[in-house]
Amino acid sequence: NHSNPSLHHGSVHANKRNHDQIEKDIARSSLNFYASVIKFKEEQSESQDNLGRILHAMFDDSLDMHYTQGFNDVVSVFYIVCDHPKLTQAISKRVARTLLRDYLMPKHASSELNFERALTCILQLLRAHDAQLYARFASIDSVCALSFCVSWLLTWFAHEIKDLLVIARIYDYCLCSDQYIALYL
Repeated sequence: NHSNPSLHHGSVHANKRNHDQIEKDIARSSLNFYASVIKFKEEQSESQDNLGRILHAMFDDSLDMHYTQGFNDVVSVFYIVCDHPKLTQAISKRVARTLLRDYLMPKHASSELNFERALTCILQLLRAHDAQLYARFASIDSVCALSFCVSWLLTWFAHEIKDLLVIARIYDYCLCSDQYIALYL
């Protein structure tokens, strides 16, 4: 267990959900993909502990952000690249409050609605650039057919791409771009 949730201000259920989901996600984070960067098992265990502390510090007491499964992969990339927990936390918090706010900050509407809007946008991009593929997805008559894209949007591909050099380039591009750039990758 990486932290005890601090529960207050009527946010007991949301913070408990954040805490429990973070605990589940730490072991299956993309830290595992970058094992060659983490030289020894002890270092991987320490990295997971640091990842847990970072995520709990960001979400356990937050009243304006909620943890969404997969954000651990975003933080993992920053942690591996920066190799500094405080810097990782600062960058992760900034990204959560800006570039990924539609998925992590409920006051910007529900994350489900934001994902649905994003998937609708992807469907429109398909229509403009690949009529045959668009026709296949449109015949299903639901943006849920594109649900496999959700992790791409939330993690900027960190859960799917196992090459750190490639994912670091994608992150560089996303960090220097508009919050919706992942829709176009």
